Amino acid sequence: MLLLLNVAVKPLWIFGIDRTVQNVLGANEYGFYYVLFNFTLIFNILLDLGITNYNNREISRHPQLINRYFSGIVSLKAMLGIVYLVVVTFSAYFLGYGKHHTVLLLLLVGNQFLSSMVLFVRSNLNGLHKFKVDSILSVLDKFTMIIIVSVFLYTNLSRFFTIKTFVIAQSVSYLFTLAVSIFFLLFYTPALKFKFRLKFSFNTLKRSLPYALLVLLMSIYGRIDTVAVERLMSDGFTNAGIYAQAFRLLDAFNMFPFLFASLLLPIFSRMIKNKEDVVPFLGYSFLILIIPTVAIAIPTIGYSQNIMDLLYREHPEISAKVLSILMGSFMLITVNYVFGTLLTAKGNIAMLNVFSGIAAATSIVVQLIFVPKFGILGAALGNLLVNALVAIMQTAYACKVFELKVSAMFIFKFVAFFVGTVLLFLLSKYFNTSWFVKFFALIGASTLLALLLRLINLKYFLPFLSKD
Repeated sequence: MLLLLNVAVKPLWIFGIDRTVQNVLGANEYGFYYVLFNFTLIFNILLDLGITNYNNREISRHPQLINRYFSGIVSLKAMLGIVYLVVVTFSAYFLGYGKHHTVLLLLLVGNQFLSSMVLFVRSNLNGLHKFKVDSILSVLDKFTMIIIVSVFLYTNLSRFFTIKTFVIAQSVSYLFTLAVSIFFLLFYTPALKFKFRLKFSFNTLKRSLPYALLVLLMSIYGRIDTVAVERLMSDGFTNAGIYAQAFRLLDAFNMFPFLFASLLLPIFSRMIKNKEDVVPFLGYSFLILIIPTVAIAIPTIGYSQNIMDLLYREHPEISAKVLSILMGSFMLITVNYVFGTLLTAKGNIAMLNVFSGIAAATSIVVQLIFVPKFGILGAALGNLLVNALVAIMQTAYACKVFELKVSAMFIFKFVAFFVGTVLLFLLSKYFNTSWFVKFFALIGASTLLALLLRLINLKYFLPFLSKD
């Protein structure tokens, strides 16, 4: 249900609305918004400090404590909202953002706060394993935005549409989603009451700080590329807009593994607490994510120019090259979702912080070297390099912690699947039909290849990992 709802709604938002907004307003104005959005996103951790992940993990293990946790954390998040506002505005001033940025920046700060509150309320429902309701809430904000923005884009109101209108529409959507989320939480926990718990708030903050550091470091190495493009290149907003054209596809494809990982965290947490064997489920989770990832990434790399020509009016050539590189990151990010979530559920936060700290430092250095030399292609290459580094570290450490071994047969089958998918793409070039047909035919053929290699078994879980 989670996947179907998101597949139905979020691509419509990304390609039908967000993409259209960029085409209507142009790369420069959208790039102006995109840079400020990512700037506020980097500091988003100050709104949460790891509390949402911590709350999800704790409620999934001890659902009877939801009343205590909810009251204490709501109080804390209100205080963190003030801290976030001060830090973002001061940092923006320090970096030289002028008065013409102020209104949009403040609106985006408000949106980040509302989004953080929605995620927190949803973490309670997720921790209670109310996955169906959480699935609906996961798309409600985007569904609401689709309706509001469509009214401006496709009616006579289009002449009043600006980037500020776009951001205000997001504010309304987040407010509505937050109200609905609170309604459902009260429905499932009618005894839930709010009580200011200052001592509990600070105790929770202390326990969640390792999660906070992890999210901060992940935000740095995951989003620093966009800020680097704007800061280190001439005509930074336009180049950021061009980069956003390719990154939008990464965000769209990333939806599936991200949503799956949001389900894996409470499931892994409860399995580990109950001392259940997570290996079979880990193996199945990896395969169910990596196979469609490869099946989508390879055709996207091959037909990147066609895709960009179809989607955008401005600068499709350079953004197609960026897209090809970012699809490599997409495959690595999928690996990180599985093993990073497993280690988070296990409570190995200290080591995850070490890995993310290395990645964040590497990302800053790489962007400072690559962007001045290679432009936005350098930003994409830096993104790919850092995600590869994280994938190697997390996978190796997870294998050590859980005493996992990758079977030789799995390696053979997966290499055969990957190489076979590449060969299928090369073969498709000889067919005299539209690239659009070949793109989807390749996804289907790649999935069929996974079935033939028995990487996917429709009847039962197929673990590829084994213990000594």
